[in-house]
Amino acid sequence: MGRLRRLRRLLAWRRYARIAAEAARETLGERIGVCIVRGAAEGRLTALSDIDILVVLPREPRPGEEARTSRATYEKAVAKGMPWDYP
Repeated sequence: MGRLRRLRRLLAWRRYARIAAEAARETLGERIGVCIVRGAAEGRLTALSDIDILVVLPREPRPGEEARTSRATYEKAVAKGMPWDYP
């Protein structure tokens, strides 16, 4: 993917962040917090950026839970319209 096309996709980060947050809440429950951090949150996106999403749980994850829930959240977000290769 060219840098200009990638940057255009990155600029739609709010849309995809909402999708990711919705998928995370479906996977982990309504009591989680979801925040965008770093470049996008600070208005510093470039063609080489990615979108950093912080998920805050009400408790520490059990062993192995993080990998399972990350994958389930990703799959739900893609099913809801987030591109599978979104940075």
